[in-house]
Amino acid sequence: MLFDSVTKVYSKFWLDGEVQVLRGYLPSMKGVPSALKFQRDAQDDEGRIKQWYSNYGTVAKQAAVAWGVVPDEVQTVPGRHVEAGQ
Repeated sequence: MLFDSVTKVYSKFWLDGEVQVLRGYLPSMKGVPSALKFQRDAQDDEGRIKQWYSNYGTVAKQAAVAWGVVPDEVQTVPGRHVEAGQ
């Protein structure tokens, strides 16, 4: 995450009509700010926080199986395993 304590440019939602965007100082950025986490928490905003791993079929699980990990051994969260076919 980036933080600019002087201008706070990365800590604000910039709208299309704001002077900095209209004059071209900042691009119009749709869908930001956003972040990527290993696994989202219940309080995370799904529209802003992307997750790499979940309890459902994800690219991470598909990659693990493609690399030879037995599907029953692919973990969802620590201590729990995905059942075959998920």
